[in-house]
Amino acid sequence: MNPTQGRLLELLRYSPVLAEGTPSPLDWTAEEWGAVVTEADRHGLVPLLHHRLSRRFPAGDVPDSVNERLKIGHRASAAKNLGRFHALVQVLTGLSKAGIQVIVLKGAYLAAAVYENFALRQMSDVDLLVRREDLPGADSILVAAGFQRKEFGATPSGDLNEFHYRDQAGRIRIEIHWELYKPDYPFRFDLEGMWMAAMPAVVAGVEVWAFAPEDQLIHLATHAAIHRFEFGLRPLCDLAEVITRSRIDWPLLVEKAGRQRAGKAVGTPLALARDLLQVEIPAGAIDGLVGVALPEALLSEARETALLNARGKRGRREPSPNLMFFLGRRRWRDRFALVRNRLFPSRQTVATMYPVAADSPRIWFYYLRIFSLIIRRNLPGIWTFLLRKARRPAGRDPATELMDWLLK
Repeated sequence: MNPTQGRLLELLRYSPVLAEGTPSPLDWTAEEWGAVVTEADRHGLVPLLHHRLSRRFPAGDVPDSVNERLKIGHRASAAKNLGRFHALVQVLTGLSKAGIQVIVLKGAYLAAAVYENFALRQMSDVDLLVRREDLPGADSILVAAGFQRKEFGATPSGDLNEFHYRDQAGRIRIEIHWELYKPDYPFRFDLEGMWMAAMPAVVAGVEVWAFAPEDQLIHLATHAAIHRFEFGLRPLCDLAEVITRSRIDWPLLVEKAGRQRAGKAVGTPLALARDLLQVEIPAGAIDGLVGVALPEALLSEARETALLNARGKRGRREPSPNLMFFLGRRRWRDRFALVRNRLFPSRQTVATMYPVAADSPRIWFYYLRIFSLIIRRNLPGIWTFLLRKARRPAGRDPATELMDWLLK
């Protein structure tokens, strides 16, 4: 952790107690303040930082140039999210009138109901969860609202878990999920149980549903884990906000995560939120989630990964989370299963993704296209991974070791 990262974490911490020996932000130079804002921008946290500083420090304590940069970032986030929520109102209203229940996931729900200020939580798209049988109705409503589906077919297959929609201008993206993740991830979510435990919520002025707090933490934490913390500190702030604003049944969370084979993928991000953001988590909860004491080497790797990463800001040659998911599998049969699922999805899946009938001989050309796309996307990352491995002492790469731990 470098000094700038330490200063940002000091401003984002959820504990009111200042760590002993921590220099006061009032003693920072203008250059140090500017570096902190740049780091916050890299993690998509400028609006939240602006909100925190406006509450913590009286006017004049923060340099004017810093305040101005934060205000500009806050306004930009508000403007972008205003457009997303405006489109979301139409979609959610249509779903409600059609009697289709919807759970609003991640950013849109967090911005509206957890942060309670839609400008504070930056997001790139809107994620909604509906039941599989409601997909045709949801698709019709989105199309009527001016959205175009990326997929060519509207029939869900066993290899997919979501459909992607864009508005006509291409600025607003909505993902409709019927499952949270693809089936080759090791989690075994009780989705019907999550629906039954869901709570009423209001998003964009429309009555919808949201995950119960325990399920909310499970979803947010596993999402951070499978993406190898590539969104940086933002998901950890999401976890911290849910914990501080909700009544969490920690024994229930431990039981649910264990039953759904997600204990390590939930416990590790929570440990990061505890260590980096000083959010209060009951003693023993994290050990209960992971089953054993968290290995310090893996926790350190996860901590450094979250601090270094930020969505859209990493070098393009970095290994993708999907590549690390493959490399992190210890057993070759697990790797083979992943390759088979990603390179050779079912005919129905290919017919959904591309303009070809499932029984057409032309479908084999699209298998070649899938293969080519995967190779092109991952080849630079593979090369980077091999170069790093060659520079390290013998033994497993820490990044793949962490991925194996998270998804074991």
